[in-house]
Amino acid sequence: LRFVYTGSIYSKYQSPEPFFQAVGNLFKEGLVNKDNLEIIFAGNNADVSQLAMKYGIQELYSYIGVLSRHDALELQSSADILLFLEFQRSDVSGCYTGKVFEYLYIAKEIWTIGLSGPDSGGDLIAEAKAGIRFYKDVSNIKDEIKKIILHERKIGLQKDTSFIMKYERKSLAEQMLGIVINDK
Repeated sequence: LRFVYTGSIYSKYQSPEPFFQAVGNLFKEGLVNKDNLEIIFAGNNADVSQLAMKYGIQELYSYIGVLSRHDALELQSSADILLFLEFQRSDVSGCYTGKVFEYLYIAKEIWTIGLSGPDSGGDLIAEAKAGIRFYKDVSNIKDEIKKIILHERKIGLQKDTSFIMKYERKSLAEQMLGIVINDK
């Protein structure tokens, strides 16, 4: 089971700690190990080795540094589940990172971690039926990992592709053109 995070982490506003805590609990229980679970982080300020050590899962975790866009997209494609860290600032409501759109197109499944206000990336992911929103609920994260490890559920969600297609560049350009033409 491969979890991947790519991109920058703004430690003041984002944290994967609930995820690491859940994995740590499962590791202590003997349900996950280096043979059945892997966590890969890549990106600027994305080395969270301290969290892996804090929860005793450093053998499951690797940080592979800053990648080219091409390599980051390949890594995302290789993931079973992509981690999306909610940006916890109320003054950025309605601002989406490019990452959320990459993830929507590439991911088999996305797990959002953290709290955020309305109009967040997590809202968009949930509306697209592309992932699970965990907020900071360690117990729910642990339960979902356990279901996958024990083969009680398969990886991958039935995404709402028509919703996601609304955010393709071509679709957005057509919408913008319609606005420009109707404003004349």
